Amino acid sequence: MKDQIKTYVITGFIESGKTTNIINCIFHDFFYKYGSTLIISFEQGEIEYPIDKLKQYNTSIIYYKGGDINTFFSHSIDLFQPDRIYIEDNLMLSDITESIDKRMKIVFTHGLISKSNFHIYFANMKQLFYSMVKRCNMVTFNRFEDKNQLFDYRDSFRLMNDKCSFLFKNNMGYSEKAFGNFLPYDINQNVISIRQEDYAIFFLDCNENYQNYLNKVVELTVQVRKEDDHFIAGRLVMTCCMADIQFLGFKIQSYDVSENTCYHMQARISTTKNQYGLTRACYIPINLSVISQPNNLIINVNK
Repeated sequence: MKDQIKTYVITGFIESGKTTNIINCIFHDFFYKYGSTLIISFEQGEIEYPIDKLKQYNTSIIYYKGGDINTFFSHSIDLFQPDRIYIEDNLMLSDITESIDKRMKIVFTHGLISKSNFHIYFANMKQLFYSMVKRCNMVTFNRFEDKNQLFDYRDSFRLMNDKCSFLFKNNMGYSEKAFGNFLPYDINQNVISIRQEDYAIFFLDCNENYQNYLNKVVELTVQVRKEDDHFIAGRLVMTCCMADIQFLGFKIQSYDVSENTCYHMQARISTTKNQYGLTRACYIPINLSVISQPNNLIINVNK
């Protein structure tokens, strides 16, 4: 069987820069010397594709006009016989990637977010935002004057997809990390006190940079849950809506605890291996005291 066609998905709301991104990708690589490219567009925005110039780069384009999406993909491949495909996504349709032809293989999904409509969509279509970010390998914020404008949203996006790379594209066209490593607590304290409103930041940073926390003592409120043959101490965190609540926490090593019980805990950070053999942070409790359930059992990172 012939190798599947490498397919790149460019997704985002209307006028987020998808067309420009695809044009730049095609004009700045040398793939046209070795094979043909097909752009399959599910949206016609304010920027038009330069058809004549695309032909010089061995690139064709076809627009979706309605009907069964899988049939449209199949027809497009039969018609153009491409060596690679770019999909210009339309978030207002259902997830079109679920209907791709079996000859296609999605290798990368890039989400684009523009300041021009970010606040409106984030406030009113949060579930759609969540679904988009969750399937992206990379998300780029463009047309923002300053990446500090993203500061209040850093936890929401990092919790939506902790494996995604988030980039900020500045006015000069250069990309840099969108979210810095600001911590609202002093990691060099003898005992690091984690407030409820800072829990999501602590979890993300400790999960990604556990080396910085090794042998340090943390103090915080946790709920304990049982997972397989061990206990996890963590908190319920809501990133989008009630349907997207996650229990985020770390394994407790060597301590007698009760499931579904809340504790005020002092613990030393150590490491353990998960089921995939990857190193992860864990707690070695120093002191645990049972407390009543917090008034805000669920931490809402959007507040």
